[in-house]
Amino acid sequence: MTTDLKQPAADAAWQDDVRAGVRHVRDLAPLPLSPAERAAAQEAAAAHKVRVPKPYLDLIDWNDPDDPIRAQVIPSPDELVAAEGELDDPIGDHAFSPAPRLTHRHADRVLLFPTYQCAVYCRFCFRKESLTSIGRGYTREALEPALAYIAGHPEIREVILTGGDPLSLPDKALAEIRARLEAIPHLRLLRIHTRVPVALPSRITPGLVEALQGRLMVSVVTHFN
Repeated sequence: MTTDLKQPAADAAWQDDVRAGVRHVRDLAPLPLSPAERAAAQEAAAAHKVRVPKPYLDLIDWNDPDDPIRAQVIPSPDELVAAEGELDDPIGDHAFSPAPRLTHRHADRVLLFPTYQCAVYCRFCFRKESLTSIGRGYTREALEPALAYIAGHPEIREVILTGGDPLSLPDKALAEIRARLEAIPHLRLLRIHTRVPVALPSRITPGLVEALQGRLMVSVVTHFN
């Protein structure tokens, strides 16, 4: 009973951290930027998504214009400059996508994109253009073609949830995805690529752990800068 009572509070804490941070271009206005910086940041944020949860935002030293966390999350006009030879799909996902929301580059594993939304939008992201243009979240129907593909290819042993950030999804959605994958007998490993433990640590709750527990071995790969 105690766990059940605490869980809604844990869920509310991480969602409050998202709401209290930067979620829209207009949320840049209160930040201690110079007028020129604010104008440049707003221009870049209008072209590419911006989101910074409050715990990560609070780590920035605003007295240091070269603060490394600031550089990771505050939009810059440099993002609007296209280098010669720059590609829309720099890592070649599209060429290896036999079904929507799926990349099958290596024989025994696939990338699965349950959402194209993130808890934090990193300014250096190599999928930034596609995340901005797609902007779609999770639905059961959207994943059906990808799940059917995985079920029909017994050589696949590992599914890597990426995106977007899979841990930006609610526990219920993650539990649904895990259950669907567990029903495919040849799968052995579920890997999750996420920046949530770094940028939104309050998201790591007992409910999240429970949602990911099951038959599959689960590996979480995160990214610290």
